[in-house]
Amino acid sequence: PADQRCFPETGFCIAGRIRTFWEQNGGLPVFGYPVGPQREEVIEGRALQVQWFERNRLELHPGNAPPYDVLLGRLGVDRLVQQGRDWQALPTSAPEPGCRFFAETGHNVCGAILALWRANGLEFDGRPGKSEAESLALFGLPLSGPQVETLSDGREYTVQWFERARFELHPENAPPYNVLLGLLGNEFQQDRR
Repeated sequence: PADQRCFPETGFCIAGRIRTFWEQNGGLPVFGYPVGPQREEVIEGRALQVQWFERNRLELHPGNAPPYDVLLGRLGVDRLVQQGRDWQALPTSAPEPGCRFFAETGHNVCGAILALWRANGLEFDGRPGKSEAESLALFGLPLSGPQVETLSDGREYTVQWFERARFELHPENAPPYNVLLGLLGNEFQQDRR
């Protein structure tokens, strides 16, 4: 299509509503590069047009009014399930000073992870900055507290899982790159094969 944007880094393009959504809601830092073409997949029992990205899966839901006609995959949940981990069994905590506590899941979000969480979100209120509702719409609720895990590069990082993302602390990087979003789209696709 004429409205497509292609990425030589992966050889895939984005177009139409997925391109618009990608560009308006964080682009490369939030979603990463496309790692496959737009195609039909069955998600939770429904046939949908989806496109996979390094960090997430965008799903077209044409029956929903914009901006909800494009939804994000729950890859934080899906990846934990794929690993055989029950996020509901992870230890919870009490509210901590200087953190945002989510009673729904019993987890705090603090420090640099909270700063990145608050700085990004799905734009749907038309006001400058990101509201908590917009951040929640992009990343979802926290599913864990910060914990040390060995990631696919074989190194240990402090990570925190969310419904739609995994935040990773990278102290070797200067801010704002000291907190990165995990490559859940890549990991999920690789382990699905």
